[in-house]
Amino acid sequence: MKRKIVPLIIWAILLFLTNYLLLIPWNPTAVSFWIMVLVFGSLLLLILGTPGDGGKSVIIRERPGKISVSAPVTKLQKAGLTLFTVGAVVLLLAIAFCSPLFHAGNYASTLGEIQTTTFEEARPEADSVSNIALIDTPTASRIGSRELGTLEDVVSQFVDGDYTQITYKGRVKKTAVVDYDGLFKYFNNRDTGTPGYLIVDPISGTAELVRTESGICYTPGAYLSRDIRRHLRMQYPTLLFGSTWFEIDEEGNPYWITQVRRNRVFLSNPENIGVILTNAITGESQRYALSEVPEWVDTVFDGDYVCEKYDYYGMLSGGFWNSVFGKRGCRNSTKCEMKDEDGDTYSASDFGYLADDKDIWIYTGVTSATSEDHSDIGMLMVNGRTGEAKYMTLAGADESSAMAAANGELQQYGYVASFPSIINVDGSPAYIMVMTDDNRIVKNYAMVNMQKYSQVVTGDTQNEVFRKYRRLVGSGKDAAADQQQETVISDERILSAVYGTDEDGHYLELTFENGNSMKYYMTD
Repeated sequence: MKRKIVPLIIWAILLFLTNYLLLIPWNPTAVSFWIMVLVFGSLLLLILGTPGDGGKSVIIRERPGKISVSAPVTKLQKAGLTLFTVGAVVLLLAIAFCSPLFHAGNYASTLGEIQTTTFEEARPEADSVSNIALIDTPTASRIGSRELGTLEDVVSQFVDGDYTQITYKGRVKKTAVVDYDGLFKYFNNRDTGTPGYLIVDPISGTAELVRTESGICYTPGAYLSRDIRRHLRMQYPTLLFGSTWFEIDEEGNPYWITQVRRNRVFLSNPENIGVILTNAITGESQRYALSEVPEWVDTVFDGDYVCEKYDYYGMLSGGFWNSVFGKRGCRNSTKCEMKDEDGDTYSASDFGYLADDKDIWIYTGVTSATSEDHSDIGMLMVNGRTGEAKYMTLAGADESSAMAAANGELQQYGYVASFPSIINVDGSPAYIMVMTDDNRIVKNYAMVNMQKYSQVVTGDTQNEVFRKYRRLVGSGKDAAADQQQETVISDERILSAVYGTDEDGHYLELTFENGNSMKYYMTD
């Protein structure tokens, strides 16, 4: 038995390190749990089956002058090998049985009921676009990084984390924790934590570092027990986690929001059943069911989750084999060309955000799975907090086509369009987006007609591009306004004319003989 003590100690250390580093849930519906059981269960049987001090050996003479010694294979060792072999086969079969091949209907229904609505009901007419958050996450990250670069006590020690779109005190914001810039920076600042978090205004393009009274201790960039995911696993060793992101409540307190999931088909097809809110300063956590999530939480269902589950719905509603061969009625979320860190392009689902008075909605175009003409047949909107899903039939160019049209309009500058937002302009759908340069600095704005994407306008401000677009498509409201302005000009003598520029674009301000003045913004 003494010969087994050291191997058993090594086995226990390896088991502890595996759980500590890989954060495996002790849950029988997790594939990683069964892999751990097979590997460490087999190793344990092999160790226990090793002959002890009294074990017998067999001497085999192979050739003159040379011998080899081997120990007999014990029953426990055979059991360990059998466990690993048979267990691996059974696990692979179980994973295959839990796939969409056998459970297409279960996968297709994960997103829940999808209400059918009209574009006009889902997107009321926009009278202005000055309050629409257009700056995308990569641009917000660049803005936040530049803000950190101006702070001497922060720039050399910390970086900004991943950004989350939220509504904060009635306005749309993007926020990210200030995180440690590597292992050594973590140990240098572990006692005090990080200084706070960043808030980026996706309308004005400004950033602010909010310093918390106590440092933020739990972050993705922290190590050991301060790593937020490890901290959560130690608190909830059996739960299945989804994504984790950063938000702040209405008082500005920082929290981590983590999805709690369960598998709808034993080992696969996870669905959200709630969240865990973790105070980023103290580490205290509270679990909530979906019906109990506080109203200030904006994201329970993230964009990647929404696109994945809608793709299941769109592809598998007619059955698995229909999704492979006939593909009748199959559709999926819009796919856009993206680049990885090495500059290689790949196709993936993309999505944007729409905000109402208190909630953030995730939206994505819907395309036919059998069509390659880069056109949408509808639009999906999902409430990020409640999971309420709406689908509207809406034919026109998809988001990537609109972005390409905007890029072509300003190709001489090399500006790149962000993922657009969709708005209702006098009853018709239109895309609006920001144009940035190579440094992710906002240089221009663009609007593209969804149904006639050759109709493209650009402008220096959101309001300017909105006015130019309405003039291009022949808005009746603009025509009436123009007629009214022409009447004023014809009836009054002009005393002075001043050309200038403000946040809404270039204008000509006329002062009339009766003392009234009027600004006329340039549309060309």
